[in-house]
Amino acid sequence: MWQQLPIHILLTLGWMALWGSSAWWHAAAGAVVGGAILYALTKGTGQPFYLKRVAALVKFVIVFLWELIMAANFVVRISTAPKPRHRPGIVALPLRLKTDATITALTHLLSLTPGAVPIGISPDRSEIFIHCLDLNELEAVRASKERFEDLLLEVTQ
Repeated sequence: MWQQLPIHILLTLGWMALWGSSAWWHAAAGAVVGGAILYALTKGTGQPFYLKRVAALVKFVIVFLWELIMAANFVVRISTAPKPRHRPGIVALPLRLKTDATITALTHLLSLTPGAVPIGISPDRSEIFIHCLDLNELEAVRASKERFEDLLLEVTQ
C-alpha cells in the first residue's frame, strides 16, 4: 500500500513537467490528478488506497492530543481539589488488539495520558490491567481505551 506514495509523487512531478511549471497550484493540481489516477487504479486491483490510511493517521494524532488535554485537565482537577474524593484502583478491561505491536502502542498511549497507567497484559492477551487514578471515572478510562483501540485498528488494517 505504501508503495503507492512514490508513484503518486512521480505522477505529480509528471503533471508539473507537462505544464512546464513548478508553481504551487500546478503541484496541487498534479497531486489531485495523481491521487485520482491512483484511486481509480486501486479500485481495479482491490488494493486499499494509501491516502485512506494517511487520513486515519491524522485523525489518530488529533484524537490522541485531545485525549491528552482532557486527561491532564482531569488530573489537575483531582490534584487541586480541597477534599479529594477519588478512589484509585486496578481494573481489567478486554482487549480487541491481537498483535504485539498494536498492544504495545496501546499501552504507551494509555501511559502517556494521565489518570490511567497500564500495569500488565493477561497471558492470553485478552485483557489489559490498568491502574486508574479514580474508579469513579472508570467509564472515561474505558472509553479512552476503546477509542485508542478503534484508531489503532483503523491505522493498522
